[in-house]
Amino acid sequence: MDEQESSRSSQEAENRLIPADLSMPIYGLFVLGILYTLYVAHQIILPIVIGVLTSLLLAPVVKKLYLKWRIPRMVSSLVLVSTVLAILVGVGMAVATPALEWAQKAPEGLSRLLVGDNEIMQQIDKVNRSAQQVEKSVKKLSEGKRQSRIPLSCRQIPGVASSCPRPGMASLASR
Repeated sequence: MDEQESSRSSQEAENRLIPADLSMPIYGLFVLGILYTLYVAHQIILPIVIGVLTSLLLAPVVKKLYLKWRIPRMVSSLVLVSTVLAILVGVGMAVATPALEWAQKAPEGLSRLLVGDNEIMQQIDKVNRSAQQVEKSVKKLSEGKRQSRIPLSCRQIPGVASSCPRPGMASLASR
């Protein structure tokens, strides 16, 4: 029995078209081939996909218009598609004007930002100068006095979470 099963499994392994260790790369190449084909054919496929999606989205409305007011499907489809296109064009026009104005002002704004004559750069300069002054004063204070070490002690109360510093933190505090 075992010999028959082993011989059967070995025959199945030999009869396989694709070895098991090559199946994953072949599937990957297949997916890449499909994606490349879709990329090359996007000028044909994209309008078809948009048409199908529009049909799926507008089909319930067309059906209601036909059943409720007896408007023929062709006429209601034409009116709905033209309405959707009009809405898209209106939104595009509403967005295009501010976008063009912003695009015209963008180089001027970027140059002001890079040159540094704006308020933000002045505030950043003030912060940098004050940080340098603090560093100098701390350096003078640390040079004048010898650093002292403060011993850390901790009492643990039974039943209460410990608030004792960890050994790593104690060594940082004693520096």
